[in-house]
Amino acid sequence: TPEPRGLYEGVMKLRWGEGYLFLVASSSPLLLEAPLAELALPQQFANPSTFPEVAAPVLVAPRAAVRQARAEGESCTAACREDGRRCVDADLAFVNSCEALRRFHFCEKCSPSMGSDQPALVTRLDSPSYGMCLF
Repeated sequence: TPEPRGLYEGVMKLRWGEGYLFLVASSSPLLLEAPLAELALPQQFANPSTFPEVAAPVLVAPRAAVRQARAEGESCTAACREDGRRCVDADLAFVNSCEALRRFHFCEKCSPSMGSDQPALVTRLDSPSYGMCLF
């Protein structure tokens, strides 16, 4: 089968934040040439047949930050601008999970939810969901 454009020996290099993200196919001949212990690669690979079912990893671009908005209803763009940063909407997919939100200590309990404001933290004191992360 033909390889996608930009793929070299089963490795694709993508710009991500101010750095690069390398996607390495488990069949890449380059993996045979370098010991995995010396590379920052996972020791387990996603099985191609179950790949669509694998949960998205919690990824943060190099020199990026994950922070909580200072005010209810504040957009990602506004929150980042206050810190002199830039919000990349596409990166929100990597922190829009209970696992990610807990990792960054935003909440202890989570609830799946739908909406353009997700991920979100319920901050209204009178809400029964106060302190819950919605993703």
